[in-house]
Amino acid sequence: MLLPITERARESFYLMWAAIHEKDMNMLLLGLDAVHVYCQTADIGVKTIDRRFRRISLKGAPPIDTSAKLYKLTRHGNVLHIDIE
Repeated sequence: MLLPITERARESFYLMWAAIHEKDMNMLLLGLDAVHVYCQTADIGVKTIDRRFRRISLKGAPPIDTSAKLYKLTRHGNVLHIDIE
């Protein structure tokens, strides 16, 4: 799944999604309250899914290049892999 990287998300180190992506994210994260996150191959640990504000903290992840425009999300069990495109 691809999600746009907003400036607000880049500054606050959150993976955030808009309401239009809610259905897709619910399918991707079905049955989970927390996920083990790997961002650009860096293991940043178990993160709680904040469904109210539609976000997952990426604190501890490497900085996101300003030219990057998209998050590429893949899930394997309770592990979420985030690649930056």
